[in-house]
Amino acid sequence: MVAAVIVVVLVAVAGVGTMVWLRIDRRSVHLSGSGTGTTYLLVGSDSRAFVHSATDRAHFGAATRVRGERADIVLLVRKVGDRVTMLNVPRDLIVLTANDAPARYALTLGGGLQSLADVTCHSLGVGVDHVAVVHFDGLRDSIDAVGGIDLTFPTPLRDRVTGLSIPTAGRRHLDGEQALALVRSRTTEREVDGRWERVPPTASERGGHATQVLAALGARAGLSAFSPWSSIRKLFAFSGAITVDDGMGPFQLRSFAHLLGRLDPARAIRLPVRFTPGDVPTAAATPASIRVLRRFAGDAKPCAARIPVQAPGVTP
Repeated sequence: MVAAVIVVVLVAVAGVGTMVWLRIDRRSVHLSGSGTGTTYLLVGSDSRAFVHSATDRAHFGAATRVRGERADIVLLVRKVGDRVTMLNVPRDLIVLTANDAPARYALTLGGGLQSLADVTCHSLGVGVDHVAVVHFDGLRDSIDAVGGIDLTFPTPLRDRVTGLSIPTAGRRHLDGEQALALVRSRTTEREVDGRWERVPPTASERGGHATQVLAALGARAGLSAFSPWSSIRKLFAFSGAITVDDGMGPFQLRSFAHLLGRLDPARAIRLPVRFTPGDVPTAAATPASIRVLRRFAGDAKPCAARIPVQAPGVTP
């Protein structure tokens, strides 16, 4: 999804997209950096600030009932030379905040981009060079702006909480509403032999859906001089969809767009964790997940990982 958003720089660099560039929300963030190479932190925000209509309230809950924002999806992308890797990090992972208090990773976005970046360094041991946050309504609008996306499903799927409805298996065309319902789905059901059964929840399920949607959107996000009005619509949707650190200028955004265009969702790494379902699901790190984080960070050591391997009691 961020790959699509970042094509806005094609207009900015050409000098004709000043209005579009100014629409991008930029925040001051002090980032530790990754030492060697470049590491990006991509986050899907669950903020309900955009909720006004009855339809949105039914799907997302009222903005007054679900306040603030949490990290709904977390992806780390790292480039060293010609090598690019992507890591899905569960939003329910138990991490340590700056004062060593345990918390679910998703909640750290409530303190802003600085809080999320600090915890990523302090607890996961991964320093980041840039941060980009994509918002629910921005993702939905961006997908609609490109005319929807196509995904393939092995079975019919539904989620009566998010409104996801995939009535038949095979290749399906999704609009922004359905694509977002897929990304948000945590109570997914699949149809097998005419019966609906619950898909066992896992900590990485939504991260997998997000990477599929990201790749499909990126494939349809190109701008065309032969379709100027379509391109303008895409640019305004993409530019209003994200928040980035203030060090992410037009040229950095363009580099990031090229980088994401090279990603293969099928090769994304999923952080191995011990997942505990429940009203407040949690994911605890294991020795295997610590090894994966160290390999991902590589020889860049600006941060010291202090991720807990147990899941102490945390607030939802």
